[in-house]
Amino acid sequence: MLDSSFYTLSPAALPTAATSLLMLLLGASVIRRRVSRLTLAFGALTAFASIWFMAFSFMYSARDAAHALWWSRMAYLAVPMMAPAIYHFTVEMLHLYERRKAAVWLGWALAAFFGAIGTTSDLLVTRVKLFWWGYYPQYRPVVAIPFLIFFFGYLIVSLAEFLRAYPASRGVERKRIRLLLIALGVAYLGCVDFLPKFGINVYPFGYAPIFGFVLIVALAFRRYDLLALTPSLASQEIISTMADALFVCDADGRIQFANRAAES
Repeated sequence: MLDSSFYTLSPAALPTAATSLLMLLLGASVIRRRVSRLTLAFGALTAFASIWFMAFSFMYSARDAAHALWWSRMAYLAVPMMAPAIYHFTVEMLHLYERRKAAVWLGWALAAFFGAIGTTSDLLVTRVKLFWWGYYPQYRPVVAIPFLIFFFGYLIVSLAEFLRAYPASRGVERKRIRLLLIALGVAYLGCVDFLPKFGINVYPFGYAPIFGFVLIVALAFRRYDLLALTPSLASQEIISTMADALFVCDADGRIQFANRAAES
């Protein structure tokens, strides 16, 4: 499959290949800045997107349908994972993971199921069709319908979580959620990529909005520091920076501990 004689440099492969590499760089830069469950969820999202677009780059460059079909199916190691990855990032961002844990892992399980049938059989991707930009996978409708219900269902729920959290947010948190709502709106334009899979002659420019989403979120990490702050983490950060004595009392007024700076 990596024999260069079966491939030619396709103009359609250049933007997807470039997007794939940029995705990896952005994901790594965010994780390098601070490792947390939130940044790791974002890193997983960028990794899956990178695999998707790199596989499609090889598919566009294939000279024959057999090689293009193989790469189109390899993309399904990542394509089904995008929806639960976005949802996982959403609930980590909104501090909802513990309450949404079952939904998160159900999404990953369904993604693994659809990924398995997408890569190892013709149940989902039956063949490839040659368009003006290159070969592109074609869906079997009877399996594509439940897959798309799963995929778009998790995308819609992700958007709904942010919309529900937005009215109660204030200050910087409100700005964060507003920016991420814009990012999701941009990302969802990438759903145009599903149209050619049903034979509709529309250029799949989904790599552009998906990259736009990742870029906006990376900027939000830099500008607003999207690390999910728990009360315990916040209290430790505050206490560690105080030089004066600090006494913490429980609801009954009993002293729990004093600032270590004062003790010394």
